[in-house]
Amino acid sequence: MSESTKNIRPFVGLVLAAGYSSRMGQDKAQLKLNGETLLQRNITLLQDIGAADVFVNRNDFTEGSLPDIYPDHGPLSGIHSALFESKESCLSVPILVLPIDMPLLSEELLICLVEAGLTMNSAVYYMDHPLPVFIPNTSMAREYLETILSDVSVAKPSRSVQRFLKCINAIPLSTSENDKLINTNTPEQWHELVNSYKL
Repeated sequence: MSESTKNIRPFVGLVLAAGYSSRMGQDKAQLKLNGETLLQRNITLLQDIGAADVFVNRNDFTEGSLPDIYPDHGPLSGIHSALFESKESCLSVPILVLPIDMPLLSEELLICLVEAGLTMNSAVYYMDHPLPVFIPNTSMAREYLETILSDVSVAKPSRSVQRFLKCINAIPLSTSENDKLINTNTPEQWHELVNSYKL
C-alpha cells in the first residue's frame, strides 16, 4: 500500500471484465503488458492503493469471480453486483470501478478519484470518461440499478453508465493525464498503444 493511501477510509475495488471482447477478438482481460495480464494489472493497482477487497466481475464462474445478477446489460450489471456484494460483506463501503480496457491507468489517477469521492461524499469520475468511477454505496444507487436492470421493458440507452452517473449526481473531475485514460477495444487500438508506449 502506498504512503498516500494509508489513512483513506475503506473502499473496495471492482474490475469490469465480464464483456465478450467481440471487437478485440480475444479476451481483453488476458492481454499482456510486460508479461502481466490486464486483469492482474488492475487487481494489483487496486490492492496497491489500499482497496479492502477486490471484486472481479466475470461471468465464467471461476473461483473468486463476481458474476452479473442481471447478465448482458453491460458495465452497470457488474457495478450492480458489486454494490450489493459489498453491502453484504463490507457494510456498504464505496467502490472504485476500473474497466479492463484502460491499460495505462495509474495509481495517482485512482487515488485522486478515491480521495475526491470520499472528501465530497459523492460519486466522481474524470470528465468525458465515465470509467473509472468512484461510487458511494448508497441505497439510491442500488435501487436505481435494481430498477433499470430488472425491468425488461427499460430501453438500452437507459442502461448506460453516463445515465447512471447523471442520476446519482456524480461529479466530473478534470485531469492533466487524459493520455492515461485511453481505451483499447480493437486489435488496431491495442497494437497502436503497445507500439506507441513500447509496452
